[in-house]
This record gives sequence, C-alpha cells and structure tokens, in this order.
Amino acid sequence: TGAESLAADAASLGAARYQAQARLVAATAAHRLGAAVDLTEVDGLLIRLDELAGLESWWITAEIARTFGIRGWEDLARRRVGKLRTRAGGHVSALEREAGRWLA
Repeated sequence: TGAESLAADAASLGAARYQAQARLVAATAAHRLGAAVDLTEVDGLLIRLDELAGLESWWITAEIARTFGIRGWEDLARRRVGKLRTRAGGHVSALEREAGRWLA
C-alpha cells in the first residue's frame, strides 16, 4: 500500500523515475504476498529503467528477476552489467564483484 501511494505521489509530481521504482516495489510486495501481478506491466517498467535509472537498472532488474524467477529478466540484468562495464573505468572490478553477488 505504501509503495502504491508513493507511486501515485511520484506520478502527480511528474517524477517518472520514482513512479516506476515504486511500482516495481509494489509488484514485488504483491508477488511475495501471493497476489496476482501483471508481468507485462513489470516487464514494461523494467524496460524503462534504462532511461529512468540507468546506473542502478542492472541491480533492480536482477532483484526483480530473482524474486519472480524469470530468466529473461536475469539475462536483461546481465546485459545491463555488460553495458555498464564498458563505462565503469577503474570501477570494473567492484562492478563485477557486486554483479556476481546479484547474478550468481
């Protein structure tokens, strides 16, 4: 309920980044409670993360993939790590270490 409220507030403020992230939190919570979740909506939100939350999109995607057990989303998270790796400079080893924890 809190995440849905936050998503509505973010939408009213025109903060698409926070609206999408709050919707993903709401979907995760609903799934963990055994409620039905619109996977097409979740997929659309994950796709939008590249434009809304580029830096953290890989780990958010990895967490959602793990929660829902969807291999395609895990593959998306891996591709995002790969793209970020090309721009990580001296932080590549830290990125790979963290990616290994999320995408074991």
